[in-house]
Amino acid sequence: MWYVLVAILFFAIGFGVAYLINWKLFRDVAHAKKVLEEHKEVYESHVAGYEGDMLTKFIQALKDLHNEVQMLKSRVHGISSSISDTSEALGMQRESLRKAMELIEESSKVVSDSLSNVESISSQLDVAAQSLASSVEVLSQTISTIEASTTDAEHSLVHVEASIGKEVENIHSDSRRLKELERAVGDIENITSHIESIANKTKLLSLNASIEAARAGEAGKGFSVVAMEIRDLADSSREAAEEVRQTVKNLVKLIHEAYDNSLTRIEDVKNLQKLVAETNNKVRVIMDAIEKVDIMGSDLAAVSEELSASVTEVSDSIKRIASTMDRLVESIKEMAYVENEIERIDKSIEDLLESIQ
Repeated sequence: MWYVLVAILFFAIGFGVAYLINWKLFRDVAHAKKVLEEHKEVYESHVAGYEGDMLTKFIQALKDLHNEVQMLKSRVHGISSSISDTSEALGMQRESLRKAMELIEESSKVVSDSLSNVESISSQLDVAAQSLASSVEVLSQTISTIEASTTDAEHSLVHVEASIGKEVENIHSDSRRLKELERAVGDIENITSHIESIANKTKLLSLNASIEAARAGEAGKGFSVVAMEIRDLADSSREAAEEVRQTVKNLVKLIHEAYDNSLTRIEDVKNLQKLVAETNNKVRVIMDAIEKVDIMGSDLAAVSEELSASVTEVSDSIKRIASTMDRLVESIKEMAYVENEIERIDKSIEDLLESIQ
């Protein structure tokens, strides 16, 4: 603003100087006309009585007056040229000022549009920051729930793994008992074979006794009855031994099936134990991942707070820029008023120059 005030002051001083010169010039010209008229009257009334030297002095006075008038005209012409140059320079400055004002107005519009866009983006960022903070809170709660569930699952898997280990031991114990039972059944089968062998021999002896009783005739008749009973008993023993043997075979078959089933159960339990161990490892991996996600959630919460602070700072900056733009618009209005004043002063100077010339 100071250069505008200086320009106005300069115009005011130029206008005052031009006015004083114009006033002095008119005064001197009027005085010269008056002197000429007085000298003319004196010359006409006393021309005949004056000597030649008085005429010479009068002519010299007229020449001096003419020279003074010429000097005044030169000074007025110089001042007029200076005022014209100054007016032209001020016109150029006024044109530059007008262009600067137009540029400032265009920049103001661009900045205003940019501020609107920035304000819209700032609002969107604020909404995004709030949504992010809400999502982080929900994520933190979800992570806590998953972590608690995973911890319970890990404890359950530990108990299941221990139970499976005990079950494996029980199956191995049952397998050993089945082996022992198989050996006992084998011993029973051997005993049955011995009984069957004894029954066959007893039958053979009873058959020989019957033959000898038949040879003895009437004396061996009672012995023949005993031999027949012994033969029947041997047949019964042999049949019973055969039934026992068949039962033992069936029992051995069942024992083999039970043993095979126990081996299959052992294999299945081992696979289950392996699966539980793998699941436990996966649960631990999940827990590690949950810890990392929890850390990331904390970092995300910090970023959300920083984003919210940045949005607040941007909003404050937008308000400051808007205030600056308002002041700039007011300055543009003041500059427009000053421009009008400069045009008015310039017009006054041009009118003054025309009146002087």
